[in-house]
Amino acid sequence: MPGSRISSRRALIPALACALVITALLGTPATAASVSSDPGINSPEALKNPDCDATRKQIKFPAITAPACVKPWKDGADNGGATAQGVTKDTIKVVVLYANVVQDARSPASLYKNQATGGFSNQRDAIVDANAVYASAFETWGRKVEYEWVLGTGADETAQRADAVTVASKKPFAVFDAAIQGGNQSTGGLIFETEVQARGVPLVLGTGGAPPQSPKEVSRGVARNAAEFAGRSLVGKKAEYGGADVKDKTRSFGILYQAGTDGFDIDYFRQQFTKNGGKLASEAAFAVPPGTAQADAQTLAGEQMPTMMAKMKSDGVTTIIDVLDSRLGLAAALKAATSAEYQPEWMMASGGATGGGAFPTDRDIILRVVDQDQAAHFFGLNWFPPYVPNNDPGTKTFQWFWGPDKGNKWSGAAALVGALYTRLHISGPQLTAAKMKPGALPIPKAGGYYSKSVLTPTTGPAGKDGIAVRDAALAWFDPTKSATDQATMAVGQGAWIYLDGGARYIAGAWPKNKTGFFDKSLTTSVAEYTEVPASEPKVPDYPCTNCPSSGSATPAASQLS
Repeated sequence: MPGSRISSRRALIPALACALVITALLGTPATAASVSSDPGINSPEALKNPDCDATRKQIKFPAITAPACVKPWKDGADNGGATAQGVTKDTIKVVVLYANVVQDARSPASLYKNQATGGFSNQRDAIVDANAVYASAFETWGRKVEYEWVLGTGADETAQRADAVTVASKKPFAVFDAAIQGGNQSTGGLIFETEVQARGVPLVLGTGGAPPQSPKEVSRGVARNAAEFAGRSLVGKKAEYGGADVKDKTRSFGILYQAGTDGFDIDYFRQQFTKNGGKLASEAAFAVPPGTAQADAQTLAGEQMPTMMAKMKSDGVTTIIDVLDSRLGLAAALKAATSAEYQPEWMMASGGATGGGAFPTDRDIILRVVDQDQAAHFFGLNWFPPYVPNNDPGTKTFQWFWGPDKGNKWSGAAALVGALYTRLHISGPQLTAAKMKPGALPIPKAGGYYSKSVLTPTTGPAGKDGIAVRDAALAWFDPTKSATDQATMAVGQGAWIYLDGGARYIAGAWPKNKTGFFDKSLTTSVAEYTEVPASEPKVPDYPCTNCPSSGSATPAASQLS
C-alpha cells in the first residue's frame, strides 16, 4: 500500500459538483503507454488489486461513476522521479488561487460548511479536507500532493494577468482557480487561467474542475441540446406556456445570449437549430467586454435589455431561448420584459454546471429572486438533478471519509481536487505534462443518461467534434412551490419541476413532441425527492477503512498538505 495513503480504499469524484468536468477535458484514449508507466487499467493484475471490485471493474467506492481499477503500487518502486514541472519522486506541487468568500445568498453556509460546527467555512480549509478524501483513495504512485496558496487580487484583466504571473512563477504542476467560484468575492477567471497555461503549467483547472475553455467552446454542448429539444418538441406548435399576449400564437423563436469572442456560439446554434427544423425570428446579443466586473456587467444589462426586449416584442417573438449567465443579464431582461408588457415563453437552454456561468438559471435560487411574473413562464432543459436529502453525491463522498461531524465541505473543492486525482490515478507512475492534454487519458461515459440515473449527470470523453458529452433533464419553474435548491441546499419558495422524475437525455436522444410542462396533475413530475427513487442504479456500499468516518483519528496535517 503506498506510503502517501491514509486508506486502502479508492474514492470517486463527487458526481454533482464535478461530474461533467472530468470528461469535458480528457477526451478519447491515447495510445498504449510503455510497460514501466502503464497504470494497468482493468488488467488482470489490476482486477486482483484488493481495492478493486473485479465484477464492476471499478474501484471499491459506492458510486456509479467510480474510476477504473489500476495495478497495485509497491512502496519505493521507480515512478520516474521529476517527470514534469512541479513533480518529484515524492511530491506534486499545486498552487491555488483562492478568494475570501463571504457568507451570503450566493455563498451560503450550506455550500461552504464546517461539519464540526455547522457554521460557514472557506475555500482553503475545504480544499485541504477534500484532498484528504482523495489522497486516501486514489492511486498517486508514491507521490503526495502539496499545496501553496495565493489570494486573488481582482477579476479585471490587469489583476488576472498579475495573479497569473505570481502563480506561474512558483512552477507548479497544477493550478486551481478556486477564486472564480468565490460568489460575490470572485476573482480569477479565464484570462488568469489561459495566461497561467501559456506560461507552461501542465494542468490548470477552474470552475467545476474544468481546464481553461472559453464560454463559446463550452456553449456548443448547450446549443446542440437546446436546438434539438426545441426542434423536436416546440417548433410549429402554439406558444402555450407564455402569457396571454402570445399563448394562442404559433411559436416564433428569439434567442438572448452573450455576444463576443467569450460569448455564446450563435453560429453553431443557428446551424443546429436549422438542422432540427427551427428558425430564429430575432436575436438579442448582450455585449460584455472580457474581464468586466460583475457589478459593471449588471449595469450594462440594465442599459441594454429594455431595447432588446422591445425588439423581441416588435419582431413577434413568442418564445425566447435563454442562454445568459444569470448573474449578468437575466434579472434586467425579465424586468425589461415586464416593463414592455411582454410575457413570452422562456425556454431554458440549460446552463449548469459550466454552460451558463457559475450561477446558471437552472438552479432554484436564481429564479426565486427575479421577476416572478416572468419566472412563471420558464421551462426547458435543466442540468442539475433534483435534490434528495442526504444523497448529494459530493456530500456522500465527503462523508464516506470524514463522517457527518468532521471536515470542511465545499462542492467546488471536490470538483477541483477530484479532477486532479482522477488524472493522477489514471496516468500511472510517470506523470507527464503530455498526459494532461485533452484526449490523453481514457475515461468512459457513465452516470446520467448512460447509467439511467436521474440523480447524477453524465460524464465521459468528448466526441470527435471536440464537444464534451452533456446531458440534461426537462423541467418547468413553479414560483409557488417550496423546495430545496439543487446545489446550495437552500430551502425556499420557487422550484424547478422535473418531468418523468428527472429522466436525462443527450444529443440524439431528445424526445419528440414532449408535453407535461406546467401540468401540476402529473404524478411523475417532481420538484425534489424525499428518498432515492427505486429506479436509481444501485452500487455496493463499500466501507472506508482507516477513515475518520469509521473511528480513526483525524488525519495529521502532514497527510493533508
